[in-house]
Amino acid sequence: MKKILEPIITESDIKAVIKCLKETQLSGRSPICGEFEKAFAERVNVKHAIAVNSGTSALFLSLKVLGIGQDDEVIVPDFAYIAVANAVSHTGATPIFVDVEENTFNIDPTLIKITPKTKAIIAVHTYGLPCKIDELKKFGIPVIEDFAEALGAIYKKQPVGGLTEIGCCSFFANKIITTGEGGMITTNYDGIADKIRKLKDQWRGDVPYYHEGIGYGLSLNAMSCALGLSQLKNLDEVLKRKKKIAEEYIKSDFVPQEESKDCKSSWWLFASRSGKFKSEVFETRPAFMPFHLQPCYKQTGPFSNSEKIYNNVTCLPS
Repeated sequence: MKKILEPIITESDIKAVIKCLKETQLSGRSPICGEFEKAFAERVNVKHAIAVNSGTSALFLSLKVLGIGQDDEVIVPDFAYIAVANAVSHTGATPIFVDVEENTFNIDPTLIKITPKTKAIIAVHTYGLPCKIDELKKFGIPVIEDFAEALGAIYKKQPVGGLTEIGCCSFFANKIITTGEGGMITTNYDGIADKIRKLKDQWRGDVPYYHEGIGYGLSLNAMSCALGLSQLKNLDEVLKRKKKIAEEYIKSDFVPQEESKDCKSSWWLFASRSGKFKSEVFETRPAFMPFHLQPCYKQTGPFSNSEKIYNNVTCLPS
């Protein structure tokens, strides 16, 4: 049976990892990690990219660098992967769920309510379709751009990942490019980049074993960075392939998320709005379970669209 998402691993990818192993510089401080960061920053059109060990770590560190913690609140879409809410919870802050738009699956800006406790918004480009970033920025608080599923997507003729103060990407095994596990933080702000580099590596400075702050061990290892750098070179081909698959589904009368002139999808997953569907030939997957239905976040509220998506959408192989 055809799997819903499989990593595309080339001979060049394998050679890149073997070369890294032979050079025996394997930590997240190795030169290959800097090469991957530089290439990724250029691709997303940002000044800084910082490799970390997961997309969840990217979100967590982004929240931490903004000073978010106990008694703070962060607005998140009710419909997204659970890591978004969990990253907020890990800081001690509270994720505030907001319903999504029925046709895009992205957070509905018209439903957002800002309070004195609201410190940030996490803008998730769900399944690869950019959300309405400009409308979220109008609230005047930091916006963290989660493009874990949307590398290569376009918002108003600009690549996602550099549209707000901080962006977060994932390189999990099923993402558009993969490092097995891994993530990247993007920003155009020198101060943010400098602090994240310290936070993700035990607040390591120039003086050996001297640490001015408390950090974490969240770097991405050199083998993963070598794989990511190689994968990045094939990104355009992967995106073309995904778009072609999406076009074939649409020709077969499957209804996709609704693109617009401003929001062009990376087609990470084809999330069909045509109702529940199963195949004996290929794997299908249900939509994300909304946060408010999760046992760990159970709550009531007006989340009709996220529930409708959950009950009616089927994800197809991409």
